[in-house]
Amino acid sequence: ALCFDNDLDNFSIEGRDHSYECISKAENGEYLIDRKKIQEISDFIQKGYFSVTNSKFPEPNLKVSPKLKNKSEFYVQDILREPLSDSYDLVFCLNFLSYLNQKGRETALENICLNLDPGSILILDSAYQLPPGRLTGRQKEIFGWREELNDFIAGLEENKFNLRQIKEPNIYEKI
Repeated sequence: ALCFDNDLDNFSIEGRDHSYECISKAENGEYLIDRKKIQEISDFIQKGYFSVTNSKFPEPNLKVSPKLKNKSEFYVQDILREPLSDSYDLVFCLNFLSYLNQKGRETALENICLNLDPGSILILDSAYQLPPGRLTGRQKEIFGWREELNDFIAGLEENKFNLRQIKEPNIYEKI
């Protein structure tokens, strides 16, 4: 939505999650986000896509504007069990792959990419920060999932998903 400043009529936003609770929160359009993230999206707040509240933790501190909220629909879907049913020009897959094992990541991306048309864009989580050096012992327990996810994403162009990286960090085009 944030890419379409001048043409809010010709797009829609769809959100999907396997959890009814998460879908309900998304439909409400209120989120609790880190103050640093709020600074990162300040341009979009100024443009009126979001507003910041004075709420204190753990209450939501960011609201989606009515003009975006009215363009949004949310669906319960388990992407590990069924592919996206439509093709999309742009798919964000954020805060999801990190919760899956290798097989789950492969299944999720297969189901996301299956119906994407060539030229569609897929945006994934940025690489996670890792402590310097080789991970061993307790560090491996704490940060191992990050290393595995980073390796998985780094190998996407070599995989069967027909993706090519077009921009770092982690922006891919379906080929």
